[in-house]
Amino acid sequence: MCTVTKKTLRPGLRQQAIVDALPRKTSNPAGYTIIEVLLAVIVLAFVISTSITTLHVGYRSIDTARNTTIASQVLQSMVEDIRLLSWSGTGGPAGINISNLTNVTNGTLSQLDFDQTNHYQSNSITDYSPAAAAMLTRFRFDRSVSNVSGRVDGAGVPNMKMITLTARWTGIDGQSHTLKYTTYYAKDGLYAYYST
Repeated sequence: MCTVTKKTLRPGLRQQAIVDALPRKTSNPAGYTIIEVLLAVIVLAFVISTSITTLHVGYRSIDTARNTTIASQVLQSMVEDIRLLSWSGTGGPAGINISNLTNVTNGTLSQLDFDQTNHYQSNSITDYSPAAAAMLTRFRFDRSVSNVSGRVDGAGVPNMKMITLTARWTGIDGQSHTLKYTTYYAKDGLYAYYST
């Protein structure tokens, strides 16, 4: 131990020498304790698991939104194709008109496309984009055509149809999703006045 005398040190250095002469607390050279390490591991595991869960929910939401948008576009295109058909006659593609429009259950996109050309949902899409064609194969479609009750002409023949189009698919989370569009078509409705 070092002895400090008043005679050998100046007054300002005397206080420093006293502090230096005090015994120091030795630090633990081994590092962190096991409890500190366990707490750090638990916090890190919680942060990582929360991040992974959040990413999974985000990817699932993106997949649902993307498929809903695609199904909406396809169903809207089908509704527009149906609106272009005449009530009767052979003016439509492949002789199809509203009077002979049939129900389709669990069909593919090509089964609901009338003329198979000039539409993005037709078979020609495989030539355009194989990735888009693969994405569209996950969808199944239904078409339901029924007469609207109480809507008949003077001869008692139904003159209004209710057409329901349904798209179904399974998301990346394994849950099934459904989107449904309904439209009405009247024999002497607005579109009948514009046919030529």
